Amino acid sequence: MWDSKYTDHDIANPAIEHKVDIVKAVSDACQKEGIAFSVYYSLWDRHEPCYQDEDKKVYIQYMKNQLQELMTGYGPVHELWFDGAWDRKTEDWHLQEVYDFVKSMQPDCQISTNWTIGKRPVDMQEGDSIIYFPSDFRLWDPFLPVAVDPKIYTHSGKQYYLPFESTQTISVIGNWFSHPEDTTVRDVEELADIFYTATINDNCLLLNIPPDTQGKQNPKAIENILTLARQLGIENGKPFPKELKKPQSLITDATAEATSIYKNDTLHYGPSYAVDNDVSTSWMSADSLASMTVNLRKESKFQEIFLIIGENSVTQLSIDKEDNGKWVPVYQSGVIPKQRGESFMGYGTISCKLDEPISAQRLQIRILQSNGKPSIYSVRLK
Repeated sequence: MWDSKYTDHDIANPAIEHKVDIVKAVSDACQKEGIAFSVYYSLWDRHEPCYQDEDKKVYIQYMKNQLQELMTGYGPVHELWFDGAWDRKTEDWHLQEVYDFVKSMQPDCQISTNWTIGKRPVDMQEGDSIIYFPSDFRLWDPFLPVAVDPKIYTHSGKQYYLPFESTQTISVIGNWFSHPEDTTVRDVEELADIFYTATINDNCLLLNIPPDTQGKQNPKAIENILTLARQLGIENGKPFPKELKKPQSLITDATAEATSIYKNDTLHYGPSYAVDNDVSTSWMSADSLASMTVNLRKESKFQEIFLIIGENSVTQLSIDKEDNGKWVPVYQSGVIPKQRGESFMGYGTISCKLDEPISAQRLQIRILQSNGKPSIYSVRLK
């Protein structure tokens, strides 16, 4: 994305018709608008030949050369986001050396490496070791933090305070990159739920809104973000609220139960994950046919039940609502055709649109046919 002296695999390559320093364009725009400019840098390089050198320090020097270009040519850099460390042994990244090198140029830059603790948020505990050390905060995209998020982690007998940065996509089905087949955009009420969950415990939210091949962002995504900012009172750079009001979407505070749970492991595959707004977590059934009951906090009116599922994992289903203690059918699908692989995260979607609005507090989703391992990542009511 910039003209690096150390590779021709960049924006200045002769094959590139329109040569624009995209890093500079974004940096200049951020400075103009008062936004903290930050950089994502992939540790894992699938093109650079020296990445394969037996002497791992050869590539580290190459990486430092490029980081020096980024840290000295574009003004203040507030955050540096490393990715792809799992391709090598931790020690082969020489992260202390790289960290100190970056800090020598940008002392206030906050640095972290994806999978910082090596555990999902639900498994993180106070005092866990920092796998990718040093780090200034925790990462593991695209998870949301748990309600009570531990902050103190250790390395070599010393303790460090590491908040969590939750990295989410504006795409309903988890695409980081613009895709012509994916026009999905999270609703404002869902974004409000995600914002609240991600930031309530002194953590932060990074929301990905990708440009298309013409450099344009989805207008609906921009509209929803601006609407959310107005609702939160943080538009135009206003201070972050000292107290967040908990959003009240139809699915907020819903609970769920299921007839089957993969490996009987409620902690990692329980039905609550289908109603937690986190599309990185799911209810997964141990059986090919199973059912899940969703309990809303109050009687609610809606006309669509929107499901994010494991791609092609649910191929036929029915939905009932509870009425005076009895289950009343409200929707039954035919056999759902296999979906194209448009989701980077491997998600599929099922939109269950009803003929007319209904009111219910309890819903039962029955899986009538599956690929043998049905999973539901998210239930949204509209």
